[in-house]
Amino acid sequence: SVDYYNYNITGQTYTSQHLTVNAAGVTVLTERFHADGTLDYVQMVAADGTKDTVTYNSAGQKTTDINVATDGTRTTLTYDPSSGYLTQSLLQAASGVVTTKTYTAGVLMRTTVANTDG
Repeated sequence: SVDYYNYNITGQTYTSQHLTVNAAGVTVLTERFHADGTLDYVQMVAADGTKDTVTYNSAGQKTTDINVATDGTRTTLTYDPSSGYLTQSLLQAASGVVTTKTYTAGVLMRTTVANTDG
């Protein structure tokens, strides 16, 4: 495996980056940082291929967390960066069923399920 570090990156929302590549040549970790050292983006790839991607705003506060499983199931969590509370979760199952949950101040307020038959 190998680790790459890049600095003084311009034209992006981040100024430095760290990549970890495993022995098979697969990038298993990508971390990007703002000029002040706060996170901009993190992506991790598990041994089974599951991919987790977290994005942050310019202040380094988490805005989204997206997980894609090997079966195609996708979970997207959206956060209020100022409070850190979860505002929405969206689960797109491999079967096609989509479940959306909406939160206010971290409290579940509504769940909507869209089944494949409409």
